[in-house]
Amino acid sequence: MSKVKILSTKKLSKKHKMKIKSEGFNYSEYDAISIEKVIFDIPKPYKNVVFSSLNAAKIVIKEVKWLKNSSIFCVGKSTEKLLLKNGIKCVKTAKNMQKLLIFIQKNSKNDDFLHFCGNLRLPIFSEKMKKWNKKFSELIVYQTKILKRKILYQPDAVLFFSPSAVKSYEAMNKMDDLICFCIGKTTSNSIKKKTKEIVYIKNPSIENLIIKTIKFFKE
Repeated sequence: MSKVKILSTKKLSKKHKMKIKSEGFNYSEYDAISIEKVIFDIPKPYKNVVFSSLNAAKIVIKEVKWLKNSSIFCVGKSTEKLLLKNGIKCVKTAKNMQKLLIFIQKNSKNDDFLHFCGNLRLPIFSEKMKKWNKKFSELIVYQTKILKRKILYQPDAVLFFSPSAVKSYEAMNKMDDLICFCIGKTTSNSIKKKTKEIVYIKNPSIENLIIKTIKFFKE
């Protein structure tokens, strides 16, 4: 029997690559997107700050010095872990932006919010804040570039870590025979083409996605 061919749309750490290979899978990888920091003016202090991505947090904690005095809201345990490592506590961490917005709606009144984000952020934050007549600003701190690439063989499964990576892969490749493993529901919902199967994890992390993928094929 031939080995299951797994393709990752993000270059993984040596530890994560070895975890997949040690289970007997044929593994390959490439970066479907690139992240580039943009020059931005340091904003005035905000009472409430929202991070919807780890990339935004990595950039902002190096530039903005007043975050420890703000109430921080973030998406994803990886983002929360990075912030805590830098002495910044989170008021609320949610699995996705939709769940975070539900918390904000219930627990905030007339507060101002600043959302640090990338150029390809989903519109859900601004749409909801406008709908609720809440004061907010969005500051783009990085650009996501789509790196379109034709895959010259047919993988059995592809690992997706963002809607942007899905968009990149779909642009040049067929999806109908793929099993797509997605780091969260937002990423899985972004898949537009017909696929063999879509699997997503409820507690987003690279580690959990790899475990889910291995378990799926072992069973």
